[in-house]
Amino acid sequence: MRTRLLRGTAAGLAASSLLFAAACGGAAEAEEKPAPKASKAPADPKAKSLSAAQVSAARLLVGDLPTGWSNADGQDEDGDGDGTAVEGEFGRADKKSCQPMVDLLNGKVGSAATAQDGSSFEGPDAGEYGPAHVSVEVGTFAPGKAASTDKGFTDAVAACDSSFHTTMDGAQLKVHVGQLSVPNVGDAAQGARLTMAMPETDEYEGTEMTIDLAQLRYGQSLVAVMYMGSGTNDAESFGTILRKSAQKLADVTDGKIKPSTADKSRARDNEGEQRESA
Repeated sequence: MRTRLLRGTAAGLAASSLLFAAACGGAAEAEEKPAPKASKAPADPKAKSLSAAQVSAARLLVGDLPTGWSNADGQDEDGDGDGTAVEGEFGRADKKSCQPMVDLLNGKVGSAATAQDGSSFEGPDAGEYGPAHVSVEVGTFAPGKAASTDKGFTDAVAACDSSFHTTMDGAQLKVHVGQLSVPNVGDAAQGARLTMAMPETDEYEGTEMTIDLAQLRYGQSLVAVMYMGSGTNDAESFGTILRKSAQKLADVTDGKIKPSTADKSRARDNEGEQRESA
């Protein structure tokens, strides 16, 4: 894990300077000048949480992805809609330490997030059970909370290094947890590969699902990427999507990308929905 230190504000002190002027026929006199004001280092944008509009601007759109990817069913070209990779919700993990992974499976970056937004996509290659799916969620946190939430996921990967149990649609699922190498992006990044036999339903028919999870942190924000496919997942596509997610989050955090009018409108809609559901 790699962590960058945030830059603090400079607290330099400037000493008074003396200007010696020679007067014709007289002795040199010392004139005390006011000390120049100490200059402050520019505020580090990474030390601040993002606004809801910035979170919407940081999410990936289909145009950010490699050729052949498309929006998931139920989403339009701007990523609006309810496209999801899994129909249903996972229940609580039988091991409390494993719950952060279940939260990511349910599209929740963290309960402490002050704003969250995301998109889902379908891959170009359709296997026996259809194309692969990718969900990308962006969340921002109060200062310090992103690091502690990120640590919760990292600790979960270490604590659940073999398996845990959860539920879906009332069916018990055993989830096998394996290590997953991910690109060294953002301030920190961690991955895990989950394998499970899905419930015997009309939707899944007992399919064995491989789910690659990754979470990256940059400043006070997190991005969670969930890649689902049946059989072997595409490590190259997964890595590309993670890198693009990290770059877009960094560009928004550092002010290189500004929220558009559509981002601001989407953020207002999201906030309204959250108030209604509260």
